[in-house]
Amino acid sequence: VREGMLRSQGKYCLMIDADGASSVAQWQQLKSKMDKIISEKAGGIVIGARRKEQRTPFRQFISWGWHVLLVMLCDVGFPDTQCGFKLFSRKAAQTVFPRQHLDRWSFDVELLFLARHHRVSVADLVVDWTEVDGSKVSWKSMLHMLLELVEMRICYLLGV
Repeated sequence: VREGMLRSQGKYCLMIDADGASSVAQWQQLKSKMDKIISEKAGGIVIGARRKEQRTPFRQFISWGWHVLLVMLCDVGFPDTQCGFKLFSRKAAQTVFPRQHLDRWSFDVELLFLARHHRVSVADLVVDWTEVDGSKVSWKSMLHMLLELVEMRICYLLGV
């Protein structure tokens, strides 16, 4: 994802999950929101947010637990960081992606953390999202996500 964003040539850089849970046709809604928040100096990011009713009770529980961990470790100001539908202005992408260290599950959180640190305008927008069969996160992946959050928080606190 980082490499693609850094090589992009457009005014906007769209990130969308490969499983098709969100429709690329909704990108115009993200762009409309971007037009309202973008800063000439730092750019902007609009992140998709999934409706709670679009998730199974188990996924809703996992999402709630993830949000609690986020608030405790590195509050980025948004409850749904993992929706894979995000629009970056070119300026914002050039600000956060070169500084990104995490390459796995929690990289979204780090991008939002970096955006906040560099005063990039960020907003969320509720998007249509479909739970795709076979697209799931394992317990092992959830443990990796937790460890990445802890690692990220420690590294940024120590200035590493």
